[in-house]
Amino acid sequence: MEAVSPMLAQTAQEATDDPARIYDLKYNGMRIVGHVEDGESTLLGRSGIDYTWPFPELHDLAKHVTTKRAVLDGEVVCLGADGLPDFNALQKRYSQRDPLAIQALRERFPARFQVFDVVEVDEFDLTT
Repeated sequence: MEAVSPMLAQTAQEATDDPARIYDLKYNGMRIVGHVEDGESTLLGRSGIDYTWPFPELHDLAKHVTTKRAVLDGEVVCLGADGLPDFNALQKRYSQRDPLAIQALRERFPARFQVFDVVEVDEFDLTT
């Protein structure tokens, strides 16, 4: 599995109508590159650290990909009791090592993988 660096967001002073610009919501999550290959999923952080283990509900990412292989650039977001992204909950989730604590936090602060870009599909590199 080759490391892929995610495209990082840039701030702008103001929104424009420029068709060359695309704007995304700020989810306040953790940037992740999701790798799917042969039915297995791996979530890698910007520095290449494997963050698959603290997010067991995202292990089935491959189920939602209809190709043999894909690389997805996105953000893992944990939702608080109000259903909104909660960065403090995310920090609790990714720093936990104990399987029982991971399960308890999973129930309290479910994680979602918000995909921004499809980087590769099978043997096709979709970057420009």
